[in-house]
Amino acid sequence: MLPLIRRTDTLVTKATVPGPDGDKPIVAGMAFWHLPGAAVDNLQKRKPADEKIEEEREAWEQVDWEKWNGMLEKYDVVRRQVMGEEPHWYLGPLWTHPDYQGQGVGGALLQYAISLAEASGAPMYLEASPAGQPVYARYGWQRVGGTETVMIRRSEVKAQQ
Repeated sequence: MLPLIRRTDTLVTKATVPGPDGDKPIVAGMAFWHLPGAAVDNLQKRKPADEKIEEEREAWEQVDWEKWNGMLEKYDVVRRQVMGEEPHWYLGPLWTHPDYQGQGVGGALLQYAISLAEASGAPMYLEASPAGQPVYARYGWQRVGGTETVMIRRSEVKAQQ
């Protein structure tokens, strides 16, 4: 994830909980947001040669790169069709450690970004699995008609203007 973290047009947030020893926190979840006005290309696209860190190389060595990048290219096309040139927040990976799922960690990560998006007036865009869609719907995202995975959350500030 270091290539994502290092990008200046990406907001990375993490949720931590106290560790069992009391002094070293445990990362319970992380979210990666592509900021409004940033390049449209999907944040998760990679090539095996791009991996410079051994841990990342090992984590990604089983990936079918042609299939992975093909899927992400389709997401990029749909996002361009849905959002056009409108600046928007784009949710890349959001994950919660299995030990902390169902405890509000993902919701806290979403609420933080929602507060920033609300202040900016820019909409938020993501692709969600059918299982994940009810979670995002609780936070105001709506599925875009004619798509299986695309959800958008419009700023309440912009909606009132």
